Amino acid sequence: MRIVDGSNAATGRVEVQRNGVWGTVCNNGFDYLAARVVCAGLCFDTSFAKPYYPRAQAPTTTPASSILMDNLRCDGTEYNLLNCSHTQSNLCQHSDDARVSCVDLPDSPPQPPAPDLVCREKDMEVAFNKTIHPSLQIDDLSQFEGDPGCTPARGSNSTFVTISLPYSTCASLNSSNDSHIIYSVNIKYDLLVPGNLLTRLHIFKIPAYCLFPRLLDASVPFRPVTQTAPPVIGGANFDVDMFIYQDDSFQTPVASYPHNITLGQYLNTAVVLNSDDTSLKQVVSDCWATTDDNSSSAPTYELIKDK
Repeated sequence: MRIVDGSNAATGRVEVQRNGVWGTVCNNGFDYLAARVVCAGLCFDTSFAKPYYPRAQAPTTTPASSILMDNLRCDGTEYNLLNCSHTQSNLCQHSDDARVSCVDLPDSPPQPPAPDLVCREKDMEVAFNKTIHPSLQIDDLSQFEGDPGCTPARGSNSTFVTISLPYSTCASLNSSNDSHIIYSVNIKYDLLVPGNLLTRLHIFKIPAYCLFPRLLDASVPFRPVTQTAPPVIGGANFDVDMFIYQDDSFQTPVASYPHNITLGQYLNTAVVLNSDDTSLKQVVSDCWATTDDNSSSAPTYELIKDK
């Protein structure tokens, strides 16, 4: 590893050598932990290690021609960036080259936080690693310009500080394409940075998005008298349940499966989308039965077609 094109030997563009060839590192995933690996590997004090992107980044030297690493995932203990999880293929340009600082830079603004996002059935959880954000407290996180009805849940453990925001009260529903439903939330991160004379408050606005596919599959096993019962097949981001009822009043669901019915008898079924978001509308466009647990096997028996 080496640091080049900086104001000093400890600040600049990061380059690595693979098979005798020097190349740059894409900044996707280049966070404080990756910066710590670079600084430690070059024998600098890691207490000042951080990604560094000055306002004026015009290179004074020509970058190495190849971009050798992308999508870095370091835990901070590796002795070389090449030991971090990464991909070699990338769509980066040299304007995306990672830069690092291994020395204290007075008056430099803090880097924007890069939290982890988990999209769950009814809410999204945004987690900030305490190793990267050691001074973060749970009260420092909120919804940016939040709705009064939004009551996020905040938490903290030995590793993360988290904020969880329900889709039904905190998120905006943006249906921007034909394939996915998109929920978006802006998170407010208040970062206090003490200085020699002043303590500065930096406010970050962090957009978070959760994408849910519109098309889902759900199934429960039923068995005509002469057929073999298929197993339960299910899976998607939304929780979708399928029920079989005793009759067309849809009051008494079948309690045990597989459910035997006489050939020619009506099959009374219901598909239920479990969500707190009352604005969602469910459309069952296709429904069919097969003779085994493979939904693509023939023959198929269409129950609903192109609705």
